[in-house]
Parts: sequence; C-alpha cells; structure tokens
Amino acid sequence: MSENIDEKLNAFAKIVVLFPSYEKAIKKILHSVHTSTVRGAPSSVLLLGNSGTGKSTICGHLLNIIGQPIDTLETHGEFQKVPVLLCPIPADCTINRLSVKILDQLGGIAKNTRDQILESRIIARLKTCQVEVIIFDEFHHLLEKGADKSREKLCNWVKNLMNSTLIPIILAGTPSCEEIIDKHPQLARRYPYRVRLKNLGYNSEFKALFTTLIGEMVKIGTLRTDSFIMGEQALRTFYVISGGNLDALCILLLEIFQRSLNNPENTITREDCVDAFDELDIPCCFPTQDNPFTLDSHAIHNLMSKSPC
Repeated sequence: MSENIDEKLNAFAKIVVLFPSYEKAIKKILHSVHTSTVRGAPSSVLLLGNSGTGKSTICGHLLNIIGQPIDTLETHGEFQKVPVLLCPIPADCTINRLSVKILDQLGGIAKNTRDQILESRIIARLKTCQVEVIIFDEFHHLLEKGADKSREKLCNWVKNLMNSTLIPIILAGTPSCEEIIDKHPQLARRYPYRVRLKNLGYNSEFKALFTTLIGEMVKIGTLRTDSFIMGEQALRTFYVISGGNLDALCILLLEIFQRSLNNPENTITREDCVDAFDELDIPCCFPTQDNPFTLDSHAIHNLMSKSPC
C-alpha cells in the first residue's frame, strides 16, 4: 500500500463528527467542569455506554478542547502543565498499577509502590502539573473486578483523590458501572452528572452522520460515488450492519475507503462495500446469512422490520 494512501486513511480515521448526541454529551461534561470550579468542589460526570458508542472518542476530544500538555516556564522553573490527565485503563489493571501509570504520565517517579506513598505523590504531581480534569477511560476494567470489598476500596480511592485535590474525575465505562457506583453513596453524590451514550437510531442523526463521513471520504480521497452509495438503500444497509454503533460503522467505512483508494476509477462503489464486508468479521445487528450489500431493497426493508440482535 502506498504512503499516500496510508496518509489518506489516517486522515479519515481521525475524523470526529460532532453530531447532536456528541455535542450534548460534551457540553454536559464541560458544564460539570465549570460547576466544579465555581463550587470549589468536584461535581463529576459518569460517561456511560456500551462498546463502540463513542466514549473514548469523546474523552480524546475533551483533551483537545480543554488543552493538551504544554511545557511552561514560570518563576520557580520549567514544568509541564497537564490540563487534562487522560488515563485509559487496561483490562489487567489494579489500583497500584493505575497509580504508577498516573505518576508516569505526570513525570513522577514511583520508587516505592506502597499505596499511601503513591497516593501522596500523585496528589503532589497533580497540583504541580495544574491538572484541571482527570479522565479514567474504560473504568469498568477496574470496577467490575473482584469482590465487594475490592470495589469498596476502589470507590474510596476515587473519592479520596477528589477530596484531596478538588479535581473532578470523569469515569467512562459500561452502563454496569453506574449501578456499582450508586451502591456507594459517598462516591455517587460526587457524580451529579450522568451522560448515557447509546447506538444511534435509524433517524436524521444517523443519516447526517453517514452523509458527513461519506463526504469526508470523497474529499480526502478525491473520489466520486456511484448511484448506490448515496441512495436510501445504502443508508439502510449500513444501518442493518451497524445498528447505529459508531465503531462498527467507522470500521466498515474505513475498509471501504481503502478499497476505493485502490480503485482505478476513483469511485466508491457498491462492489467496494461488498468486498469490504466479506473481508471483515462484523456481526450484523439485524442478522442475515447473506452479505447485506448483495440484497435488494425489499430484503433490507424486511430485515429492518425485525428486532435487532
């Protein structure tokens, strides 16, 4: 694959479409940060959603809005200002490992791994780096592990970190996180704001998102579209496959884009869609044994009349 094609694929992969649900979510999160500043106490947000609904995308976008890390020179010396501490949590994480990861991101040194010492160093580095917001993405990897005692310890750790720093902590995770946190009243009351992301319905929002992404493919790749791509049947077919899940839609479109860029006719075609779907292993939201792009409009309509999986 040519370097030029890779650049175009990378450019498309970085596209963030701020459709209404995203804008509403981001506004609520920014409002919570502002409220925390006004109150002088954290009024934090739970960002909830199943896989592929856009939690991590919003977290990354907040980093761009509030501010990327920047080297700053003040009277006492040079340091790195970190307005947003964005910390994705891997599946095998523990509180201790998360603490070490936080210190690493803030330029601290974790020589002693005892929890109390790590916590005091984190608090010091958060203040030094002038952190305004902490985001723990994929928080369910921590919260859903272990017994109730482990969850109690984790909830207390988050609560104490907010109490000690007065910094709002955004917790992004699956919907199950909300029920677990609400079982711990002292932590739950520090989360008066809740953002619940869902797959898009087959509505004007999905249509606008799809049209915008196709438009970006055309613009970035200097491509044309055949008559199928911009028709109602194509729109319904993409919904049959994705069910309005952003991640599934974007993975499919990227695969189609790659094929279109290698198409000597410089056109996004139905054949590109057929081949892309065959290449991937994306289970259709509305199950069918056939490649949805090979079905006629009547068959697609019948699929959408059934309940999704």
